[in-house]
Amino acid sequence: MIDMMDADLGITPALLLNPAGPNIPDIWAKASLPISEKRLIGAIDDIDQQLMRLIVRRSVLHGELRAARRESGAPEQRLSYDNWVLARFGQALGDNGPALALLLMKRWPERPKGVSP
Repeated sequence: MIDMMDADLGITPALLLNPAGPNIPDIWAKASLPISEKRLIGAIDDIDQQLMRLIVRRSVLHGELRAARRESGAPEQRLSYDNWVLARFGQALGDNGPALALLLMKRWPERPKGVSP
Protein backbone atom coordinates (compact mmCIF):
# COMPACT_ATOMS: atom_id res chain seq x y z
CA MET A 1 0.00 0.00 0.00
CA ILE A 2 1.35 3.41 -1.00
CA ASP A 3 0.54 6.22 1.42
CA MET A 4 0.51 9.99 0.92
CA MET A 5 4.12 10.43 2.04
CA ASP A 6 5.18 7.79 -0.49
CA ALA A 7 3.34 9.65 -3.23
CA ASP A 8 5.01 12.90 -2.17
CA LEU A 9 8.40 11.20 -2.55
CA GLY A 10 7.55 9.79 -5.99
CA ILE A 11 7.26 6.20 -4.77
CA THR A 12 4.77 4.30 -6.90
CA PRO A 13 3.44 0.75 -6.85
CA ALA A 14 5.38 0.11 -10.07
CA LEU A 15 8.59 0.89 -8.22
CA LEU A 16 7.84 -1.72 -5.58
CA LEU A 17 6.48 -4.47 -7.79
CA ASN A 18 8.20 -5.95 -10.79
CA PRO A 19 5.48 -6.01 -13.46
CA ALA A 20 7.46 -8.57 -15.46
CA GLY A 21 7.69 -10.96 -12.54
CA PRO A 22 5.00 -13.08 -10.96
CA ASN A 23 3.28 -12.16 -7.75
CA ILE A 24 4.91 -14.44 -5.18
CA PRO A 25 1.70 -15.16 -3.22
CA ASP A 26 0.03 -16.24 -6.48
CA ILE A 27 2.82 -18.73 -7.14
CA TRP A 28 2.51 -20.23 -3.68
CA ALA A 29 -1.28 -20.22 -3.85
CA LYS A 30 -1.02 -22.70 -6.73
CA ALA A 31 1.60 -24.85 -4.99
CA SER A 32 0.70 -27.98 -3.05
CA LEU A 33 1.36 -26.57 0.40
CA PRO A 34 -0.69 -26.67 3.58
CA ILE A 35 -2.96 -23.65 4.04
CA SER A 36 -1.04 -22.60 7.17
CA GLU A 37 2.23 -22.47 5.20
CA LYS A 38 0.59 -20.47 2.40
CA ARG A 39 -0.70 -17.95 4.96
CA LEU A 40 2.75 -17.60 6.50
CA ILE A 41 4.35 -17.10 3.07
CA GLY A 42 1.74 -14.44 2.29
CA ALA A 43 2.39 -12.67 5.60
CA ILE A 44 6.15 -12.73 5.03
CA ASP A 45 5.66 -11.35 1.50
CA ASP A 46 3.52 -8.52 2.92
CA ILE A 47 6.30 -7.65 5.37
CA ASP A 48 8.89 -7.78 2.58
CA GLN A 49 6.81 -5.32 0.52
CA GLN A 50 6.60 -2.96 3.51
CA LEU A 51 10.35 -3.25 4.10
CA MET A 52 11.12 -2.46 0.46
CA ARG A 53 8.84 0.58 0.56
CA LEU A 54 10.47 1.82 3.76
CA ILE A 55 13.99 1.24 2.41
CA VAL A 56 13.16 3.25 -0.70
CA ARG A 57 11.63 5.99 1.47
CA ARG A 58 14.71 6.05 3.71
CA SER A 59 17.01 6.28 0.71
CA VAL A 60 15.06 9.17 -0.78
CA LEU A 61 14.96 11.05 2.52
CA HIS A 62 18.65 10.43 3.13
CA GLY A 63 19.44 11.84 -0.31
CA GLU A 64 17.39 14.93 0.51
CA LEU A 65 19.20 15.28 3.84
CA ARG A 66 22.59 15.05 2.11
CA ALA A 67 21.49 17.66 -0.43
CA ALA A 68 20.28 20.01 2.32
CA ARG A 69 23.58 19.63 4.17
CA ARG A 70 25.54 20.22 0.97
CA GLU A 71 23.50 23.34 0.15
CA SER A 72 24.14 24.76 3.62
CA GLY A 73 27.87 24.15 3.29
CA ALA A 74 27.89 21.39 5.91
CA PRO A 75 29.44 17.97 5.31
CA GLU A 76 27.04 15.49 3.71
CA GLN A 77 27.71 12.96 6.47
CA ARG A 78 27.77 13.33 10.22
CA LEU A 79 29.85 10.50 11.61
CA SER A 80 28.37 10.90 15.08
CA TYR A 81 24.90 10.26 13.66
CA ASP A 82 26.12 7.31 11.57
CA ASN A 83 27.75 5.77 14.64
CA TRP A 84 24.56 6.27 16.64
CA VAL A 85 22.55 4.48 13.91
CA LEU A 86 25.03 1.58 13.91
CA ALA A 87 24.81 1.27 17.70
CA ARG A 88 21.02 1.48 17.69
CA PHE A 89 20.73 -1.29 15.08
CA GLY A 90 23.23 -3.39 17.04
CA GLN A 91 21.24 -3.01 20.24
CA ALA A 92 17.94 -3.81 18.55
CA LEU A 93 19.04 -6.61 16.21
CA GLY A 94 22.18 -8.09 17.71
CA ASP A 95 25.36 -8.93 15.83
CA ASN A 96 23.80 -8.54 12.36
CA GLY A 97 22.26 -5.15 13.17
CA PRO A 98 25.27 -2.97 12.29
CA ALA A 99 25.73 -4.82 8.98
CA LEU A 100 22.12 -4.11 8.07
CA ALA A 101 22.53 -0.47 9.10
CA LEU A 102 25.60 -0.17 6.88
CA LEU A 103 23.61 -1.46 3.93
CA LEU A 104 20.85 1.04 4.61
CA MET A 105 23.32 3.91 5.00
CA LYS A 106 25.16 3.04 1.79
CA ARG A 107 25.47 6.07 -0.41
CA TRP A 108 22.79 5.37 -2.94
CA PRO A 109 21.86 7.76 -5.73
CA GLU A 110 19.85 10.79 -4.70
CA ARG A 111 16.76 8.88 -5.73
CA PRO A 112 16.66 5.12 -6.28
CA LYS A 113 16.24 3.95 -9.84
CA GLY A 114 12.65 4.41 -10.94
CA VAL A 115 11.76 7.13 -8.44
CA SER A 116 10.81 10.34 -10.20
CA PRO A 117 11.90 13.71 -8.81
